[in-house]
Amino acid sequence: MKLEHFGMAEPGDCRLVFTAGAEELAAAVAQVQAEPDAPQEEDGLLTAAVNRTILEGFSALYEQLVRGVPCGAGDRPGL
Repeated sequence: MKLEHFGMAEPGDCRLVFTAGAEELAAAVAQVQAEPDAPQEEDGLLTAAVNRTILEGFSALYEQLVRGVPCGAGDRPGL
């Protein structure tokens, strides 16, 4: 999975855009399906697979980005 874009559409709205190849996505879906409480619907499977891949593969990058850019209202008093 590759980070394509990081930005703020408006204050407090952080957006990360990732891309993945079909093989990588299929492997991630297979991992989610192997879990006992895996979602049964396609949308749920894809969402869980993408979230897992991002959290496992990009946690260090994400943490670095979050530390460098205030993204939430909790980071800004008065919002």
